[in-house]
Amino acid sequence: IAAKLLVCVLLVRSLMKLVGSVFHQHVQTMRVWLKPHPTLIVGAGRKGRALAHDLKEHHDETAVVIERQAGAATPDLQDEGHVVLNGDVTAGDVLRSAGALKARRVICFAQDQQLGIQVAGRLRELWRNHDRATAPCDCHIHLDNPRLVDLLRDQTARNSAVHLHFFNLHKMVARGLFDSLPPVLAPMLTGARQLQVELIGFGPEAQAILVQGLRVLHLGLPQGVSWRVWTDAPQHAEEAFNASHPMATHIAPIAFHASDMQYRAMIS
Repeated sequence: IAAKLLVCVLLVRSLMKLVGSVFHQHVQTMRVWLKPHPTLIVGAGRKGRALAHDLKEHHDETAVVIERQAGAATPDLQDEGHVVLNGDVTAGDVLRSAGALKARRVICFAQDQQLGIQVAGRLRELWRNHDRATAPCDCHIHLDNPRLVDLLRDQTARNSAVHLHFFNLHKMVARGLFDSLPPVLAPMLTGARQLQVELIGFGPEAQAILVQGLRVLHLGLPQGVSWRVWTDAPQHAEEAFNASHPMATHIAPIAFHASDMQYRAMIS
């Protein structure tokens, strides 16, 4: 008997969770329907949350945030009044239920550039037969390949309903880093003759940090700034970087090291 009662309790609890989830999704959909021209944010990562917070704090606007799966950031966004929907953003029904057909801005903060391209393509399909008398929709996606930018811009020119705009997340991270560095570095560089910067790993963000540092990190030190990069394939990384930025080593010395050397040179 006890086992049967336990099974019944578990079934009732599961059913209540299911009903609560369905009810919650319906409430969120109704809130989207009540928004005349929502701002859609794809991705509830650090950048997506920062944008949503800025909209609320400085513009008194709540956004519609689409995240593939519910995460730890969801309650914070909901507490600020934002609508959070979960689902595959590349599916037309998810974008439609998020208010994409009446949105004025769709901003995709996905690290995966392919996902951003898919979102832009799906958005264009939805707007293709939409009422052209309404204001166009601005779609912002992360893309760092200039050729793809030109290709997508040419294709989008034929569809005036959706205006594509491109930004580079890696460059944004690098600029943000160097904007915050001066007050941190100032007390550390008193009497210093040289600054040595160590980059652990050489992914897209690290490459953007190196390029931005070569542009702005000129401190007037007697021996300047030197860079050391630690990566699994130092020779390949060095050749690829020099091919893309042939004048980089004329600005500052850059040395590439294998990460399996236990960072002996760094310690020395």
